[in-house]
Amino acid sequence: NGEGEAITKARKPARQHTNETGVQEAAALREEIHKTKDILDAIGDGISVLDRNFTILYENRVHRNIMGDHTGEHCYRAYQKRQRVCKECPVALTFSDGGIHTVKRQVQTEQGKLYVEVTASPLRDKHGNVIAGIETLRDITTREETERALRIREKEL
Repeated sequence: NGEGEAITKARKPARQHTNETGVQEAAALREEIHKTKDILDAIGDGISVLDRNFTILYENRVHRNIMGDHTGEHCYRAYQKRQRVCKECPVALTFSDGGIHTVKRQVQTEQGKLYVEVTASPLRDKHGNVIAGIETLRDITTREETERALRIREKEL
């Protein structure tokens, strides 16, 4: 049965190599995820990722600072206190047609009333299917208040 022992001994290094390779691949994946999160947290706009059920999968630092941490919740409940998807939801439109959609919204936050521009973009799998929505959130409060003040001044003149 020496042949069986030789095969067993020959396989052990391969298994060890496979385990070492798996550990290295897992470490590389963790590093890649860490870098990606660092990049997303460095962006000046809020970013969230929503699955096809409108569950919040991820929020970057800016998004959490503006809207609070709502990972794992449905966006319409967390952000708008609604029971169903918002009318004219840009993410719903993205899921529907695969396009990029933008809306302006007024939201109540811990910092007070803010005006935001929300842009939804599709996240696709390798086959081109939309598997999630990426939402960017830009605080446009200063711009909206300035435009409102200009409109008031124009009316006064």
